[in-house]
Amino acid sequence: MTAPNMMHIPNPIGGTAGIANGKQISSAYISLAWYQLQLTVNDGNGHFQGGAPIDFPYVYSAVANLGNNSSPKTAQGGLLLSWMTKALQVSEHNGGPQLGSEGWNFLTNDASQLVLFPGSPTAWNGGISSSQRIALFNNYLTQWLSKVSTFTPAEMYAGKQASANDKIKPVDAAGPYVGDKIAYMIPRLLYWGAEASLVDQVEAWAKKVWPSYNWSGTLSASCGPHNGTIACSSDQ
Repeated sequence: MTAPNMMHIPNPIGGTAGIANGKQISSAYISLAWYQLQLTVNDGNGHFQGGAPIDFPYVYSAVANLGNNSSPKTAQGGLLLSWMTKALQVSEHNGGPQLGSEGWNFLTNDASQLVLFPGSPTAWNGGISSSQRIALFNNYLTQWLSKVSTFTPAEMYAGKQASANDKIKPVDAAGPYVGDKIAYMIPRLLYWGAEASLVDQVEAWAKKVWPSYNWSGTLSASCGPHNGTIACSSDQ
């Protein structure tokens, strides 16, 4: 509760410098430092729930901000994966997605963070070889899939984490809708070298939850660098 954001200390992005030298990188570093300390001191100790004691979606943004606001931009892929792995671990003690944000929350365990702009491509451009990156992607996806594959569409709908009638828009992946994030990440995972069979499993699961969307189009999409990010033909 004493982190800069919780104390309402002005962020340089808003035009008012409230921390250190007034640079955005200083604010990004100090904000993430508080999250990192919380992770070390108390990650929940088997009693994590909702956003307490760590609000993981905010952490992912903090990690992305640290890398993206560095000059030159610095890779934070290893740091990101450590947080995403811890999120999977602490979520094991919760119920399923039918409990909403108090259960197994897809925003806490957001696999799209692996490839979500602006964290990616900065996160993977340096410090980690392509073979290491692919191994990290595949290992994480294997664990993530082993959990999400146990959840039914009915459980997703009951917890309001999805609706069969959601209008999927991959370009809105930075928002709160799980379907947008899944559609956004599938072609980008393939672009970055994730194992095709694992991505196929993601697509097969998503097809059950959002049956009206053209999920096969995400598997066949072409992707490439565009204005500092990765754009795909399946984006809508």
